[in-house]
Amino acid sequence: MAEKSNFNQECCDKGDAKSLNLLVVGDHGVGKRSLSSRLEDCWRDSATSISRQTTEDVLGIGGKTLHILVQEASSGRTSFLQRVPTSDVYLLVYSITDDVSFQVAVNIREKILKQKGANVPIVFVANKTDIGQSVDRTERVYRDLNISCEWEHGHVEISAEKDDSVFKVMEQILKRHNKYIALTERTKSPSGLRSKLQAFRKWFFK
Repeated sequence: MAEKSNFNQECCDKGDAKSLNLLVVGDHGVGKRSLSSRLEDCWRDSATSISRQTTEDVLGIGGKTLHILVQEASSGRTSFLQRVPTSDVYLLVYSITDDVSFQVAVNIREKILKQKGANVPIVFVANKTDIGQSVDRTERVYRDLNISCEWEHGHVEISAEKDDSVFKVMEQILKRHNKYIALTERTKSPSGLRSKLQAFRKWFFK
């Protein structure tokens, strides 16, 4: 069942520059609601500091509203996997102590790429570092290299319960979103130039 927090599907479909739609999805019990709450607080605090000119807006937060949709997609639920909601950024949450939750996140990623394209912004969040001290360090490094280097997605280890490293998650969200926007604009630019050139040729040689 999806839990909405000011998620605006219409704005997302139209690509509203004044809002950022975030889909937070993952297995049951990985901390999606806690993370979403922390992100909202972090976004609000950052936006306030920027408006008061006490912080430089290096991430491009100023003037934007954050809309969050939380969706569960465990191995026992298939509704999400049948149709992926449109979003500006996809946040795939898993528990650092639960391999099954990581596999669920990987399966979600595959569905997103299949339905939304290879370049959509995706950030993996490994939650519950506060209880993950016993997790093999080599495995954690391997996952990070696989996600960050091979797949070229964002990846952050956090403790949403303790509000640890949530700002880093927000940084990754905006970094991936801004990169996608820049890529989209570059992709559109050549076609626009070709259209203008074709129009000029028709006018010149008529």
